This record gives sequence, structure tokens and C-alpha cells, in this order.
Amino acid sequence: MKRRQFCQAAAASLGGAMAGSSPFVFAGLNLAQAQEKRALEVQLLGFVLGIQVPANAAISEIMPEMAGYTAPKITRVDQVRVVTQSMVGGAADIGTADLPTVLSATEAGAKLKIIGKMYDKTTHVLVANTERIKSFEDLVKPGVTVSVGVRGEVSQIMLFEPLRKRGIDANKATNVEMPGSGSRMNALLAGRIDATYMHFDQYASIPDQNKFKVLIEPWNEFSAWWHEVWVARAEWLEKPQNKRAAVDLMKANILAFRRANSDFDWYLRMYQKYSSIKDAKTATAEALRPTWARMRNDIKAWPNDMSFTLEQAQGLMPAYKAAEATRGIAKAEDVVDTQYVVQALKELG
Repeated sequence: MKRRQFCQAAAASLGGAMAGSSPFVFAGLNLAQAQEKRALEVQLLGFVLGIQVPANAAISEIMPEMAGYTAPKITRVDQVRVVTQSMVGGAADIGTADLPTVLSATEAGAKLKIIGKMYDKTTHVLVANTERIKSFEDLVKPGVTVSVGVRGEVSQIMLFEPLRKRGIDANKATNVEMPGSGSRMNALLAGRIDATYMHFDQYASIPDQNKFKVLIEPWNEFSAWWHEVWVARAEWLEKPQNKRAAVDLMKANILAFRRANSDFDWYLRMYQKYSSIKDAKTATAEALRPTWARMRNDIKAWPNDMSFTLEQAQGLMPAYKAAEATRGIAKAEDVVDTQYVVQALKELG
């Protein structure tokens, strides 16, 4: 798709709604209000890795080209749990969190809705020091230290469920809470921990890969995996103009997925602009293409239809409960609302 055609598709975002054929019309707004450009307030995680580039381009590049929007006001937050807490408090219109923390917040009385995926699956891999860990069983041996982030978040479940499937009690593992894959990678290289989750492109940057090996690839462990999701307050979504904004954000995200899949040169430009990985601004096509190809072809990180269904979320609930990431009170249907993705796909065609 040429850039001009792509921008025209994005700019036509509100066409169906303004014609009255969509349930997400600007009901009750006058013309002046409809024409006023809106800057969404968005909370995102502080780092931008390769898998997150299309969604960041969606919110910062594509959505402002749609009628009625301007550049968003983005706040960067280091921990996913903090984003969830901030969303509960109404600190932003939309944010990215994970399903377990949203479920936990719901169990505590919060009214949040998950409306889409920032990307599908994950590029995280569990990397182990081969001098200390030879097998899955070694992960739970006394004296072996594993860091998978904060208990109750998705990184913990990515350890617990693969071990549970192999008959190993992950509760016996010595887990050091350490948010941030960059911090965990540095701790692994320094010998302070023996295994941790990091992104596969981070693993590729490790000089001595003979000393470190990939033990778990989550996309091969789970039939469906949700890592980072778009979240909004239920009260905020009740307003027609916010319903419209939610649909348009999903449209922008889906357009970015499709563009990333079909146009490597566009992805390269967006990576150079938005990735927080060291030296991303000078990344070459030759260096980046293998990483892009793996995310596109093997992990399938950017589905053209977003691959966002209630059934996928329901399938993850047993793993969350087994890892004690939630109490099992809140159900997937309490927090997952697919109507915005459904409407976005209907309008995009």
C-alpha cells in the first residue's frame, strides 16, 4: 500500500460513523465539537521494543492523521502494575497493561475494560545460564535464582505454566522480583541471577551465547497468549465520543499491524523513530530484517485482524489461577470487551 493510499484509509476513519451507519456515532455533539481535534491521553510502558513499534506508530502517526484527532499526550510508565493502578484512578483515557493485573484490579472493585491487543503473543524468551541450568528441573533447585518480574504479572505465568505442564512445582523456584527486561538481562550477564525472561532481540545481542541458552519460547507453550493489552475505564467508555475514540484507536492499531506485515521499509522507519533499543536510530535494513521476519512469520505478532476474542482470554484463565495471579473471582467476560475491534474491522473491511 502506498503512503498516500494508507493515509487516505486512515483519514476516512470516521466516514461510516458520521453517516449514521455505526453505533459509535458522535451522538449529541454539534458540528463544532465534532470538528475539534482531540488529543487522547495515553499511558504506555516506558520502553519500546520491536514488537511494540507498530502500536506506537498507530497512536503517534496513524491516529493523528484521522479526522478529529491530533498528536496524543503520552505518559511513559516503567511498570505494568503502575499503569493498571493509574487507569483505575483515571489518570489517562487509555493505557496498556496486562490481563492478570486488570483481573486483579477488577476483583478489588475496579471497573476496567480490555478493548484490544497492543500486539499478539510475545517476543520474551526464558534465557538460562548454562553453567547453572541444564534442564527445566534445575530452575527450581536450591541456590538457583530466577527473575521473571513481579509476581502476578504475565512474566511470572510464562514460567509457572510451562513448568506445571512438565510436572514441576514453580513455587519452589527462588524468584527475585525485578521489573524491566533490560535490568534483568544485565543482572543475568553479571551473574546475579541464573535465568530470566528477556526479548529475543535482547538475547541476540548477548556476546557469549554459548554460556546462555533459550529454555522457553512462550509462543510454543500457549495456544494463545496475551501480553500487553489496551485498557480503558468502563465509565469512560460509556460516552459516545469515547466509544468512537476506542474504535478509531483499534483501527489505527490494525492498520499498523497490516502495514508492518506488508511493508518492511515502513517498519524500519518506525523502528528507527520509536524503538528505545540502543542504536535503534541507526538500525540498518540488513540488521533488522531477520528480527522483523521472525516476529512477522514465526511469532505472528501483528495479526491483520488483531486476533482478539473472548475465547482466547477464557483459555488463559486456568494458567492465571494456577499461578495465583488472580483469585479466580473475576472472569474474562467481566473485563474483555471485543465490540471495539469488531466495529473497527467492520469499518476497515
